[in-house]
Parts: sequence; structure tokens; C-alpha cells
Amino acid sequence: EVNGTNTGEEALEKVQRTLALGKPYVITFVDLNLEKQNGVDVATRLKQLDSAIITLIITVCFGW
Repeated sequence: EVNGTNTGEEALEKVQRTLALGKPYVITFVDLNLEKQNGVDVATRLKQLDSAIITLIITVCFGW
């Protein structure tokens, strides 16, 4: 199953809900440059919620 969120907080809430249901995410993709949060901070918090979760940090770079 693939899901998406618009904010880091929304992602953290979704991960918490799925953990509570016993259906944790295996992998997450987090943008480095989030609007209100730093992607590294969100990835750190995801790992604190679930030590088994794999998080890939990505970003878009213009001008190359």
C-alpha cells in the first residue's frame, strides 16, 4: 500500500496510527526541504517512533 502526506506532522501522525494498528510502514520517503520542517528532523522522529522503519531522504535540485 502506498500513501502520501502533505506535511511532516501529517506523516508522523500517520506512522503513529499505523503502529497502533499493528501495521507499521516498512519504508518512508521524506523530502529534505519541507515547508515548515526539516526533512532530517522528520526522519529522526520517524526513527524514534519505529526503530525498524527505513527512511530515504530525497529532494529536488533545480539549475543543474
